[in-house]
Order: sequence, then C-alpha cells, then structure tokens
Amino acid sequence: MPRFGKYQWYTSKDLQSLGKIGKLYASLVGYTQIGGYGRSLWFRKILRMKNISFENALDAGCGRGEYVFYLAERFPNAHITGVDYDPENISECLKVKNIKGFANCSFKQLDLRELNAEEKYDFIYSIDVLEHIAENKEVLHHFYRALQPGGILYIRMPTPVQRRIFPKKFFTSHHLWAQKEHIGQHYDLPDLERELEDMGFSVVLSEYTNGLWGRLAFEIDHILREKSRFLAALCVPFLKSLFLLDLVRLRKQEGNGMVVVARKEG
Repeated sequence: MPRFGKYQWYTSKDLQSLGKIGKLYASLVGYTQIGGYGRSLWFRKILRMKNISFENALDAGCGRGEYVFYLAERFPNAHITGVDYDPENISECLKVKNIKGFANCSFKQLDLRELNAEEKYDFIYSIDVLEHIAENKEVLHHFYRALQPGGILYIRMPTPVQRRIFPKKFFTSHHLWAQKEHIGQHYDLPDLERELEDMGFSVVLSEYTNGLWGRLAFEIDHILREKSRFLAALCVPFLKSLFLLDLVRLRKQEGNGMVVVARKEG
C-alpha cells in the first residue's frame, strides 16, 4: 500500500540512532518531518484533483527519495527517475531501492542547471528545490525542453515573504539559514505563473500553501526542535493534523508556499 515516507527509517540517522524504538516510532507515527509532510499533502491532493498520470516522470531534486518511492508504488507501470545535486542523497536512495527491490525507479547525481533531456518525460515535479538555485529561470527552460508535448510540470516553492505568527526572534537560526541557502527565492505566485506562460506553458492550477494552519504547524515544530527534540517528536501527530487543516480552503489570498501546475502545449 503506497504511503508517503514509508521508508524514512532507512535514510534517517536520527531514527536509526534510536534502534528499534526509532523504527517503531516511525511505523506508528509515519513520516516525521513536519514541513515535508505538509508539502506531500498538497502534492498528493493535486495528483488526485487533476487526475495526473504518467509513464515517465522526473523528480527534479529528489532528496532522500520519498516522492520517488511513493510514486513507484502508486504507479507500478510507470518509471520515475530521481536526480539530486547531493551524491549522499543519491547513495541513500539507492540503498532503499536495493533493499526493497524497486524495479521502476532509478537515481543519478545531477546539477539541474545541466539537465539536457529533450521531450523525454511526461511529468516533472520539483518540490522546494528551485529556491536553492539562483539561475532557476534557466532550470525552468530545461524542464520545458525535457517535457513531451502535453506533459505536466509541478513546481512547489516558498514565497519571498515569509509571514510569522510567533515573534521573529524564535526563527533567527532559520532566517540565517534561508538567507544563505534560498538564493533563488525571488518568485511570488503571479511572477512564477507569468514566467511559465512566457516559456510556452499553460497554467492548469496555481495555489498558495502554508496558510495560517500550515504556518502554525511549521512554527511550533521549529520552536520545539530548538528546545527539545523529544517534545517535538511527541507533538508530531498533532502538528500533522494542523497541516491537514491547511488543505481545507483552496484559493488562499496569501501563504508561505506556492504550487503551480502547468502543461507544455503542443
């Protein structure tokens, strides 16, 4: 049965350090990374809502492979290729692939600025990756070229303005990290839509995510992890339920994240 984050224990050093307790905790609670869980909810919702199916997909910035393995189980007749800049991530993905015997997915180390495929994929998705690449307009062009006519692109990114519920002093470490890492975080939702349309895409769906409930879940998790990882672990089920509330209302007026689904015409 496909379940997002099903194989997290195999790639999480934190869970592995707890031995059997960590494995039991992961099996009971499910995927434990709160921000990642929220992003996965939107991905799964939109897959269903837009009835997205494919034969050959590209995970552009696959990390530890959570989306690849989820899709490989959900679409057993399709092939999913995961690429990532970090060779350690690819090594961890290959470990899970070999342990679990996945035959319909593959992984390779790749800088997305060097993606040179042409009309190869019918589905490309990139989730919280482009904000790490200053030249992400170039990468979007690579995505367009790599998609077959009629192919679907799914982009998820944080917005340039990150609103907070709790005082900003609680997020100093995150802010400093984002200043260093999010060198490509310069699109708001209308900007991203316009950029894609100028390239020849037709926007199918655009939506703000991480509204009030999503922000609340993320902020509580961040504050707890700064104070006590044990307490944060206990609160994971509650925080995941807050992210479920974030899905309830579509067409948000603002949010700390955004999703755009676009089709390559032709």
